[in-house]
Amino acid sequence: MNLVWRFEQGKHLPKGNKGVCMQLVAYWVSMMHHHKADNDTASAKMASLCQAEALKLQNAYSKAGKDQAVGADEAVSWNVRKMRLRDGVYTKCADTTEIVSFMDEKRQGYSLGIYFSAGGGHALGFWRSGSSDGLFSRFSGHTYFFDPNVGCLKGDTSAFPSYLAGFFQADPLYATTSKMEMAKVDEAIAPRAHAHGAFKYV
Repeated sequence: MNLVWRFEQGKHLPKGNKGVCMQLVAYWVSMMHHHKADNDTASAKMASLCQAEALKLQNAYSKAGKDQAVGADEAVSWNVRKMRLRDGVYTKCADTTEIVSFMDEKRQGYSLGIYFSAGGGHALGFWRSGSSDGLFSRFSGHTYFFDPNVGCLKGDTSAFPSYLAGFFQADPLYATTSKMEMAKVDEAIAPRAHAHGAFKYV
């Protein structure tokens, strides 16, 4: 996997904020849906859009945490971002092999929630590209991977299972992952042309 553009949510959030990873994953999936080609031709633009999004989300973040029974990140994702999942549920994945197997649909975004043994969690995003036709189409094309603490990466789908396993083991916190849940993101946020490609709240 190669790093396409770097992004660290902690650099764009107020001190003490726990992050807006689930919301940023929803936003990134929408960018992939509408502007995937910009990853290769305008990576700085993609990173700057994510930066602006992280800052804007803070206004909704603090209010949602007070008004909703769930955590602030989840509240904004479901109620402000209107992120919609296939069948409305997450599917548990036992390991990285099951994560990759779950990504069986091309030109589709995926949201992964990981939970750590000592408490807390994080959200990651995936996008499968390529054609759905052909004998080996399941392993063809590229997989894009978004971690709000790292940025956007891209690589051959055939090499992604081994990369993902190594990625989890290389990070001391991610290596303590005790539960993983994944879902297909069904509804992309619509682009707003007059805002230079930014995405609206719906």
